[in-house]
Amino acid sequence: MLDSRFVEFKLDYTKTKNLPIGSVLRSGDIAAGGHLWRFNCYPRGRKIEDSGEHLSVFLELVSTHSKNVRAIFDAFAVNRDGAPSWWCDSMRRADVYPARGAAHGRDCFVARSFLESLYTEADGWVTVTCGVIVVLDGASPPPPDIGAHLGRLLDDSSGDGDGDSDVTFVVGGETFRAHRLVLAARSPVFKAQLRGSMADATMDSITVHDIAADTFRIMLRFVYTDALPKDEEMGYDSLVDTTRRLLAAADRFALDRLKVLCDLKLRNTLSADTVAATLACAQTYSCVELKNRCMAFLADAKNLEAAILTEGFTELVRRHPSFVATFAPMLQVMYPDAFRAGDDDEEEIGDDSPTVIFERLLATADHHGLEWLKLVCAQILWDNVTVDTVATTLARAEMYTCPELKRKCIGFFAAKKNFKKAVLTRGFVQLGQRFPSVIDELRERVVGLRL
Repeated sequence: MLDSRFVEFKLDYTKTKNLPIGSVLRSGDIAAGGHLWRFNCYPRGRKIEDSGEHLSVFLELVSTHSKNVRAIFDAFAVNRDGAPSWWCDSMRRADVYPARGAAHGRDCFVARSFLESLYTEADGWVTVTCGVIVVLDGASPPPPDIGAHLGRLLDDSSGDGDGDSDVTFVVGGETFRAHRLVLAARSPVFKAQLRGSMADATMDSITVHDIAADTFRIMLRFVYTDALPKDEEMGYDSLVDTTRRLLAAADRFALDRLKVLCDLKLRNTLSADTVAATLACAQTYSCVELKNRCMAFLADAKNLEAAILTEGFTELVRRHPSFVATFAPMLQVMYPDAFRAGDDDEEEIGDDSPTVIFERLLATADHHGLEWLKLVCAQILWDNVTVDTVATTLARAEMYTCPELKRKCIGFFAAKKNFKKAVLTRGFVQLGQRFPSVIDELRERVVGLRL
């Protein structure tokens, strides 16, 4: 089986006289046999040793994933009467093109003196026809190339022309042109936005918030090509962060295949530095298998101890505090001093209560000097404060030097309805025993009330 494509090169012979040797005129990408090709014409040859006396033509394979493609390259000049001329060197040749960038052709395709005497038209133009004939293996159909075609459609939209685009997205100050039908076919969210009754359906320019321009660019290309860039193109140092943002974008626009690919990539890049932030991402966007992989990774005490020291763990605690209860048994083994029950612990607060767990985590953060984690724990303790817990929380704020938490707890006490109940708790008694100076501060704040 064969598949072929032919194109014509129109050369202004007079202008090409002054071109330097090695100057090349390229055709656009040509699709044939499931692969992409390009014809390269060198009006004054491509080698210095040929002295610029010949015109050279070559066929180049440009498909990214094509391998070992058998093809025939055919080329001929056209006489003044429009018929093919065979005065040029025989050009039909069959070769194997092993990979992208492979090129075969003829350096001395036709002498420029022949072009001038035989082929130059009345207006000074020369026509050279080039063709590619791809030999197809009936047992192995060519790989799909719709992604490459749609990718070129997107590229055409991003260039000087609009590539027949009919919608523009503004993301982070950057502009992206696209095609409504392509987006609607790939994403139900885009379909509702661009083809439904939403206001965006009638707008030529749409501003997209809460997504980075780089993330939107990768996602948009995936919509057209169904492929992600190589890891090195995404930047190794930012690969995991970029993949997390892509997963969030895939969830937002219901691009299920992109979401799965991001999920798999994150599973394969887990480390103590990345696992906590990846776990938070998995929980947020309902990636069950990714979540399970993260939890299994953190089941190793060494991994958990290292992960606690990362900012990602702080973000995990802030966004999903319930996870801390899951790690509480391991934390108790790792940090027995912080998790040891003492006489000052509230009996009415269960061991698995948010208050007790975050008090222990606050102690751990203070021990390691993790100020950002201390701030998160302090905020969560404040979010869970009640008249039953405020005295204990105030004691922890004083013990671990959390001035903002201390100020808020004292303010909570200052409310008359809270004060009368809080002073009756065991935690208040223990507060007075351990930190009498705090009781003095309360006395000064709570005007008109007796202790």
